[in-house]
Amino acid sequence: TQVGPSWDAAYFANRDLTGTPAVTRQDPTIDFDWAGGSPAADVPADNFSARWTKTVPLTEGNYKFSVTTDDGVRLRVDGVTVIDKWIFQGPTTYTGVVALGAGDHQIVMEYFEAGGGAVARMSYAPTTDPAPPPPPPPPGAFAAEYFANPDLTGPPAVTRTDPKIDFDWGFTGSPDPALPNDLFSARWTRTTEYAAGTYHFTVTGDDGIRLLIDGAVVLDGWGDHGPTTYQADVPLTAGPHTVVVEYYERTGAAVAKFTEVAV
Repeated sequence: TQVGPSWDAAYFANRDLTGTPAVTRQDPTIDFDWAGGSPAADVPADNFSARWTKTVPLTEGNYKFSVTTDDGVRLRVDGVTVIDKWIFQGPTTYTGVVALGAGDHQIVMEYFEAGGGAVARMSYAPTTDPAPPPPPPPPGAFAAEYFANPDLTGPPAVTRTDPKIDFDWGFTGSPDPALPNDLFSARWTRTTEYAAGTYHFTVTGDDGIRLLIDGAVVLDGWGDHGPTTYQADVPLTAGPHTVVVEYYERTGAAVAKFTEVAV
């Protein structure tokens, strides 16, 4: 059941969703079997990729999303990855169930075609199937939220688990194809058990970066600047403590790093 407007479609003349799209258009549905052909004259028959995006109003409930592709596919709902099969394959179907509240929800499907046949289909409908609980992050990892703006506002464009915060995206990179190279932001959150003691925390950001521990700002480099490092020694009691690193990228290079060590 397709609900809402047509899809904003961007087609790229490469497999990596990079550069300027060769074609942008409105697709009423994602229901394509190009066989040995291509989506448009300016898109090659092999080694191309596509991204479809739309925001739709939905009632509260569980929804089953189904994709069939040849080759790779990624599907996100409100920035959360539901299906990730970015691999070479013949026509293969995958499904995922998501619990959604009433209101607007953003759906993004990404696809690449390598060689041979080319198939891309996606549908969704209410279901009584239960939604799986989100997997817990591995020990020491951060729950990461990435926003397509520098202000940490609105629903995140991407959510994922980052084992550590140690990124240098350079001048032209970004954390994910769904994010711009400039004017994006991120928040990493982790709650872990600490032994009583003093810990040395370090953050490096280009541009703004700040560190909060249990809601209190410990390091504050929230401003436009090149790679700059901030450090602090913080005494912690034994028990769980929540560490949050917030970051934004304005323009130019993009760097975000965090370390901690017991003193």
